[in-house]
Amino acid sequence: MANEHPLSMSKYAKTLNISEGAIRKAIKTGKIINGYDRTIKKIIPSIANQEYGFLHMGIVKPYPGQNKEKVYERNVQLEVVENQQLILRWMAAINLKLDSINLELSFLSVPGVKENDSVSENAG
Repeated sequence: MANEHPLSMSKYAKTLNISEGAIRKAIKTGKIINGYDRTIKKIIPSIANQEYGFLHMGIVKPYPGQNKEKVYERNVQLEVVENQQLILRWMAAINLKLDSINLELSFLSVPGVKENDSVSENAG
């Protein structure tokens, strides 16, 4: 909390795209405990996100008048893109691991060939 700026309940609610009443209720029911500083009556976002905010992050909610199906379809599209990005990161990590394994294998000696011998010397 040393370099983190506490937020008012309304500002924190806006970051999660929920109502201030939902934040008040979360504090009252004990869903946000350490993430609320009662002395200054402010939310500590990093702690509150771990206790409660993670439930609401990354979800686009329909506003009044918006087509709910389109909003939920967009959520699914965002989730698919996030999953694809995660898979690509895993694949990159696996490729790096495979590259390091291949590099290690290339340094192993080949049976029947001395370290200083070249292939052309052994062929003749």
